[in-house]
Amino acid sequence: MKRFSKRFKALRYLWHGIAKLGEVAFFLLLLPLILIGALLPGRSADANKTPKTAVGNPAQPRP
Repeated sequence: MKRFSKRFKALRYLWHGIAKLGEVAFFLLLLPLILIGALLPGRSADANKTPKTAVGNPAQPRP
């Protein structure tokens, strides 16, 4: 049974190593890209606003 526990321990260390690598990849690669993308001008939702026109409703109703 000791052999199984050693394998389990190795798998646990491997799993935690993969998790740590994922965490480091997020903070070193993705987080700066997100922050730089948020700081770029003209990328907000209201930068390309178009006037809303409803289909079927005339702009000026007839008298």
